[in-house]
Amino acid sequence: MADIILHVGISKTGTTHVQNQLFDCHSGLVNLGKPNFADDADLLRLNSAIIGEEFDAEEARRIVRDKVAPVLAGGRPAIWSEENFSFKPSTAARTAQRLKALFPDARILFTIREQRAFLQSMFFVEQNKALARGGAIARDIDDWLDAQDGRPDSILERLDYGRLERLYAGLFGDDRVHVLCFEDMVSDREAFVRRLAGVLGVEPTPWLGGSEPGGKPERARISGRRAALVALSRVLPLKAMWNRLPHGFRRHLRSAIDGGAPAQAGLAPEWEARLQAVAAPGNRDLAARQGLDLAKRGYWL
Repeated sequence: MADIILHVGISKTGTTHVQNQLFDCHSGLVNLGKPNFADDADLLRLNSAIIGEEFDAEEARRIVRDKVAPVLAGGRPAIWSEENFSFKPSTAARTAQRLKALFPDARILFTIREQRAFLQSMFFVEQNKALARGGAIARDIDDWLDAQDGRPDSILERLDYGRLERLYAGLFGDDRVHVLCFEDMVSDREAFVRRLAGVLGVEPTPWLGGSEPGGKPERARISGRRAALVALSRVLPLKAMWNRLPHGFRRHLRSAIDGGAPAQAGLAPEWEARLQAVAAPGNRDLAARQGLDLAKRGYWL
């Protein structure tokens, strides 16, 4: 029986890229998670149940028996990637316990990202979404963090990577939990995929070594041009103006807007200190437990 590896997040760490360009394209690996489970009603239902409020344990076990077990019996390791397994801090323990009950011998994979860059990415994505749906646009990242403060499952609660790693290590065992850094995917793709292939138990094929057919890694953040337009939309009706433009012109303009350097958003000293206090203890714990040089990668320690 082959192994199953559960890639449980974290979001904004290149998850979409590895799902589409790595997990879905290796001949020695069976991809059961994103994007493939959308093609199987049972797997999609199981994925939703694992992270949802309603969980029928008997039905979940049936799907594992009928759909997952035969795959593992075929001899190739399987990957199930779903960043929403770790998205809500309030339900993270419940989700981890359900995964343990269904896949007791699974190996766990986390991808993490330096928290300042993670926050910047989340901020600009949320701003862009707010613009698209006509919602409120934050003045800056500090204003956005102020609005997050005190909310259930706020972005602040998702910065303690060490707590999440300990949760899964306590259930599955220290030796079955693996952590990779987004920064390595960006700076040294070849080394990243070698280590990823080792975790998955597959060969680092020439394609996995970096030829990148069919796409590029997701951008670290939205472009500075797009961020400027989002900010400008606080005072001008840009969405209405955009909708009046010819479709072909919009396509070319979108390409120009999304080009150029990534957007930057600096934190106020007060927020910098507060976020460091939240993230640094878990980072130190994670670095020690996983043997990661997080200082070299710019993490708060």
